[in-house]
Amino acid sequence: MTNLNQKQQAAARKRRQPVNSSITKEQWAKIKTELQSYFCHIEFKYSDTVISVLRVRDGESRTVLSVYFDGEQRFSGG
Repeated sequence: MTNLNQKQQAAARKRRQPVNSSITKEQWAKIKTELQSYFCHIEFKYSDTVISVLRVRDGESRTVLSVYFDGEQRFSGG
């Protein structure tokens, strides 16, 4: 078993707490429309993290959705 200090234990307990906010069907419809637009910029807040989704250029005629966590882009192969 891993020994965690009190700060790590408190953070783990906080992560396990249910999130009371949920996205309604109307909000999903707005999000879907926004994601399809050419100038997409959506922000969500999950726990203490701000998640941003932006449409950015990936070449002369190609755009992609880019995800940022607290203003920092994270790269992952997939």
